[in-house]
Amino acid sequence: MPLAAVAAIVVCLSACRSVTGADPSRVFELTIVPDQVSFNALGTHQLIGKLKNGDGREFPLGNRVWTSANEAVATVSEEGLVTAVANGTATIRLSADVPSTVFALLTATSEITVQLATQMTGPAR
Repeated sequence: MPLAAVAAIVVCLSACRSVTGADPSRVFELTIVPDQVSFNALGTHQLIGKLKNGDGREFPLGNRVWTSANEAVATVSEEGLVTAVANGTATIRLSADVPSTVFALLTATSEITVQLATQMTGPAR
């Protein structure tokens, strides 16, 4: 699993005794697809948050918040649409709660790299 994918956080809810002996239906993992995006031009890319339990069953996300750690490089909308702004790197974070639970808040990240082509001005020599 790529290092960026390690950002997927696994949470064991109150019915679990330990992760190794946990009921798979009560262990949840939040991931962002894709977990890495590279831009070579200004543009946008849609990120998708996925919530699955240990049995592989997918669940709808509850309340969610998308944020960018570096909005000078990449911004993200409330729906997970990333917009490249300038050269650099940014970490996009998704925080979401697990539906039908009271205290489970999960977080996942996606690494964004923007490397725009430089424009030459004047005649080439």
